[in-house]
Amino acid sequence: MTGTPAELAAAELAEETGFTAGRLERLGYLNAAHGITSQGYHVWLATGLTPGPARREVEEQDMRQQWFPRAELERMLRAGVITDGSTLAAYLLLTMR
Repeated sequence: MTGTPAELAAAELAEETGFTAGRLERLGYLNAAHGITSQGYHVWLATGLTPGPARREVEEQDMRQQWFPRAELERMLRAGVITDGSTLAAYLLLTMR
């Protein structure tokens, strides 16, 4: 897939969740594993969402999505339910916005 980071973010959002964003705001850029690889990714805030059908790849068919209120997300982060650094770093970028 080719395109600008914003175009790629919009395409991934639609493919994996079915949502189309009315607006995408870039929150920042993060390194996936600094010091190990140069791979990184942009973090986006999608707002003005319109639902639609997901178009997941075969490997993504078992993917699930669920909405959580901010307080519940923070509870899960504190409790160690959510432990991946990418999610925590992206949430920090959101809170600093």
